[in-house]
Amino acid sequence: MPTRDRPSSGAGGSDWNSWANHVLIGMEDLQKSVRKNCVDTLEQKDKVIERIEAVKDGLSKDISITRDLLSKDILSIRDDVTALKIKAGVWGALGGAIPVAIGLLIWGLKSLS
Repeated sequence: MPTRDRPSSGAGGSDWNSWANHVLIGMEDLQKSVRKNCVDTLEQKDKVIERIEAVKDGLSKDISITRDLLSKDILSIRDDVTALKIKAGVWGALGGAIPVAIGLLIWGLKSLS
């Protein structure tokens, strides 16, 4: 804030007027400073809002990409689980068929003798 010389105190009635002018000048300087600070604050607020929007957009894109990758991974896991179920069914059938075949072989051999 620019400084102005204080009015000199002297004899006479002009001292009050000079002090009043000094106070008014100080108030005007203060008002200019407050206005400048308000404008600066609003500009900073706008910059912060722009930055928040940019971060939000970036996060939205990252979330979308991650969601797409997870969806692909889930589909791949579903396909793998389906293949494992089929393999398990085949191996289970073979596992059940072997004792039945051995039992039939033994029964057939016993019936031949």
